[in-house]
Amino acid sequence: MILHPWHRNRWISFELPGEQVNRITITFKQLYQEHYSTPNTLVPVADGHGNRSRSSHLARPGYYDPDGDGDDDEVTRYLEGRVREVEDPLMWWRTHCDEFPRLFKMAIDFLMIPARSNECECQFSKAKLIVAIQRQSLHDKTISQVQTLKQWHRNRRK
Repeated sequence: MILHPWHRNRWISFELPGEQVNRITITFKQLYQEHYSTPNTLVPVADGHGNRSRSSHLARPGYYDPDGDGDDDEVTRYLEGRVREVEDPLMWWRTHCDEFPRLFKMAIDFLMIPARSNECECQFSKAKLIVAIQRQSLHDKTISQVQTLKQWHRNRRK
């Protein structure tokens, strides 16, 4: 919920008691610090003559100061930002990926997780009907193709 730019931490602060809001916010920041606060280290590219750009071979990862005022500031700026209606949160994150580069990666990782497993369970149930006792020798590619065709046919009727 926090990574949805339409809600941020506003929903939890309106709907939950104060101690839960603090616990959720602290957990969110800890998760960010543990898994997303380190920038991706880029390997310097040779210029075609075997020369590396600058003298980056002397500097180890973490040698240079990060851009901006620190990792926690990215989270703070996001959480304290204005809450506005957003139709497509993934598109919002794409347009703001330069402003929140590490939170962008976190948002993509979390927002791509399906909210429900109904569709997956439904597909397995349908596959069970296709792979009956008489059709146990079907290859997995054939089963996948049949499932896809059935889905296309169903969507075409809607």
